[in-house]
Amino acid sequence: MSAPALMAATRAETTKFFGLRSLTGLFLAEFVATIALSWVLGISAKASGDNGFDTAMPAPLLAFATLQFGQLFFAAASALHITNEYSSGTIASSLQAVPRRGIFLGAKALLLFIVNFLAGVVMILLATIPTALSAGEYGTFSFPDMVSAALGAGTYLALLSLMVLGLGWLCRNSAGPSSVQSCWSSGCRRFCS
Repeated sequence: MSAPALMAATRAETTKFFGLRSLTGLFLAEFVATIALSWVLGISAKASGDNGFDTAMPAPLLAFATLQFGQLFFAAASALHITNEYSSGTIASSLQAVPRRGIFLGAKALLLFIVNFLAGVVMILLATIPTALSAGEYGTFSFPDMVSAALGAGTYLALLSLMVLGLGWLCRNSAGPSSVQSCWSSGCRRFCS
């Protein structure tokens, strides 16, 4: 796989990704949902703490907990990035523009990895502010708490997007990858706890 061809294909994928309102809308909805849910979780932690329950948790980790809900938005955007081309019929022109499938899929994977990693980091950094304000003394945190939550969220969302991209490539419709991801993430939580 040549680096110049991969970078050129990645630039084309970036244009396609940010040119679709449905994908950018999903990312915007996720940011709003995460910030709102983090704020509500901070209010809940403060109310429970004031009533005598031990709910003290660093605010970035409270924000990270909202990814259980928000991962669905990122998975849907990752699945739609590949399955939209199959459903609309533009996969033929995409493969004519980039005939080597490895480069084609590598460009999509590289783009989704970078975009989802950065989105996870920025989202946790932004969501920590209202969470810390609403949780009060029950949401105090240190800089290492912030860094670990932000990097963890970015890494988790980046790897999730690669898994869903692969499922979308195999299933070639948007329902399959989203369903498998939902079952996989809920099953893993039950198995690991």
